[in-house]
Amino acid sequence: MIVYYHRFICKHCSHYFAEDIPFQFDNRKATVPNVQSALFEFNENHSMTSISRMHGLGKNTVYRIFADNISVPHRYYHLSSVISIDELKATSDKGTYAFNIVNPLTSKTIDIIEDRKASSLKSYFLRFPFKQRKNIKIIVMDLSGAFRSIMHALFPNTQIIADKFHYVRLVRSNLVQTRLDACDHISYSSLAKSIKRHLHLFDKYEEDLNDEKEWYCYHLKKNFTCKFIYQIYF
Repeated sequence: MIVYYHRFICKHCSHYFAEDIPFQFDNRKATVPNVQSALFEFNENHSMTSISRMHGLGKNTVYRIFADNISVPHRYYHLSSVISIDELKATSDKGTYAFNIVNPLTSKTIDIIEDRKASSLKSYFLRFPFKQRKNIKIIVMDLSGAFRSIMHALFPNTQIIADKFHYVRLVRSNLVQTRLDACDHISYSSLAKSIKRHLHLFDKYEEDLNDEKEWYCYHLKKNFTCKFIYQIYF
């Protein structure tokens, strides 16, 4: 729909102003019935992307309509004795990353904090009484030193455990670095260069190594299979 309207200028102050459009919503390119219809769609649990597509509105416009017209009450709940925390990339007005709180026993998200800053985390968790925070026994998290110090200060009786992903990644990075350091002490330089080039073979099970397809190793100047060169290294 294309709407034409008049613009006026004051002869005394040269200020421009336009006539009012009764069905226009908040000086935007949207009508009041269209915005009202979009608000009703939130009752049907539609995503903002689908509402944007159905009503011809931009995603940011739908987000602002939701933030300006719908108030979400704060959720109050009891923290479980075991929680898992991590950051995640999210679209938020307060930052690029949000903070996720999960119950690892039920694999359900407890809450998402829209900011991962220390002040925001302390303000959020200090809402809970100190007696309840003392009952937190285990916190599963990554290896971030900043998060670790904050959690120790907020939950004095908790035991912090590294989650399996970061634990495995730390072990693997140390193994890779150890293999690289060991290659520096190998007198046969061609073999050392070949090991550095094919470090990915050490991450596979021996029975999964290919023993049929041959390929040429530029450092050792021979044709090998993955399984055969793995046996040479050991």
